[in-house]
Amino acid sequence: MREDEHLRRLLEAQARRRSLMNLKQYNEGKAELPKSETETECENFRTRCSARTSDVIADALGVGSGRTLEKMRTIWQAAQSGDAAAR
Repeated sequence: MREDEHLRRLLEAQARRRSLMNLKQYNEGKAELPKSETETECENFRTRCSARTSDVIADALGVGSGRTLEKMRTIWQAAQSGDAAAR
C-alpha cells in the first residue's frame, strides 16, 4: 500500500488538472491551462485519458480494478489504526 500512496500523490495533480480543464470558466477562455504532452497524446484514446486515478494505480500495481484497490486501502487503514480483524 506504500506504492499506492506514492502513486496517488503523483497522479492526483494530473487528475486535478484534468478536472479544472472541464470547468466552464476554463473552456470560455477566462483562464486557460496549456495542454501537456500526455493530454495531446490521449485525445484519440478516450479510455486511457478518462480512467479514474484509482483504476490507473490498480493497473500499475497489478491489483485488478480501482474498486478492489479501494477495498484494499480500507483494510490497510483499519489495520494501521489497530483493528485486530483487519490484521
